[in-house]
Amino acid sequence: MGNVKQVERKKLSKLDLLKRMEAHERFVKKASGGARMQIHFAQIPRNNFHGRALAEAEFVGADLTECDFTRANLDRANFFGADLSHAIFAEANMTRVDLRGSILKGAILEGANLSKADIRDGFIVTANETGDLDYSVMTTHKANMDDAKFAGANLGEARLSRTTAQRTDMTNCNLRGANLSGADLSNANLSGVVLAGADLTDTNMSGCKLNGAVLVGAQMSGTNLDGADLCASYFVMAEMEKCDMSRAILPKSLADLGISFGDIVVAHNDWLRTGGAAGTQAKFEGVDLGPIEWPGITLSAAKMMRVTMVRAKMPSGRFDMATFEGAMLAEVDFSSASLRGANLDKCTLDGANFRDAVFAPLPLAGMQGTKWPARMRGCRAQKADFRGADMTGVDMTEASLRDVDFRGANLTGAKLVDCDLAGADLRDTVMTDADLRGAMGVR
Repeated sequence: MGNVKQVERKKLSKLDLLKRMEAHERFVKKASGGARMQIHFAQIPRNNFHGRALAEAEFVGADLTECDFTRANLDRANFFGADLSHAIFAEANMTRVDLRGSILKGAILEGANLSKADIRDGFIVTANETGDLDYSVMTTHKANMDDAKFAGANLGEARLSRTTAQRTDMTNCNLRGANLSGADLSNANLSGVVLAGADLTDTNMSGCKLNGAVLVGAQMSGTNLDGADLCASYFVMAEMEKCDMSRAILPKSLADLGISFGDIVVAHNDWLRTGGAAGTQAKFEGVDLGPIEWPGITLSAAKMMRVTMVRAKMPSGRFDMATFEGAMLAEVDFSSASLRGANLDKCTLDGANFRDAVFAPLPLAGMQGTKWPARMRGCRAQKADFRGADMTGVDMTEASLRDVDFRGANLTGAKLVDCDLAGADLRDTVMTDADLRGAMGVR
């Protein structure tokens, strides 16, 4: 057996790269003079591929560090073994892309579509001195996504087994049905992530932040949850029996508080009525309150951080200036509720009913002309119903609002900076002076 020839990356000029991109775009259109772009083991860092049509292009083993692929069409593209460190793929179409053995350290993939992408380990076979492939010597390329940013990305049914993704930001990602078996997700931010039906067998999720995550139907055999924060996550305990949760941070129950929810509400209303002279302010943090039914409830100014209230029914309730930050409020009924000045930052609101609710700013007593706006920064409210709601001035920066129904809602002066509105129904919506800088899905 001869000596293994090491694969070297060759430099490619910007002019040559441009010609290949133009030829590939003709190839995609099936036009004359088109040719598939096949750039293998090339050295082309810090190049601009913004918005390019690069479906089925091949970048095997290439150095693409710090390249910009924002909004590019990379459907079925091949990045096998490529170095994509600190590259930008924001809002790119990466459906079925091959990222096996690639390096994505520090890369930005926020809002990208990686449905059915393959991000497993890979092996590159090198040639010996005679030029023949030598299968006895293979270079292992371990897929690495450490410190990458996937916030809001679609990774549904993606293959990520044995991937390293430490400290990765996957806030509000869709990982429904994804294969993460054996992956290292330690200390990753998985807040608001949908992991329904995902394979998490033997996955290292120690130290993960899972507030607002959906784990229903996930395979959890052998999953490491040491130090993982499961407060305000949605899971079925019976499905978690095959993993050790003894060192996980779990939500408290009402029984742990030693007082009934009704008594807490009565004491809170006394506190409101007397301006704090009597009663006690309601303070829940990391508590699973269950699907409570209490139409017309008053919990204004209550502290309810990271609570779980899936399918709670509280229509016409009063929650002015209440804090729900990081709460799991999927499928709640808050129709016709008052949420003026409320804080719903980083909440999970999927399928929630806020029809005819009021989120308008609340005038502050004793501070003439000062109003406190409601906040929904970084929340996930996919398929939520806001029909007819007054959302004047609401701050929804970086919120995931896919397929939301805003028909007839008032979004005057609302902040929708960098939010995802793909599929949202905006018919008859008032959006005077709304801030839509960087918003996705708006034409």
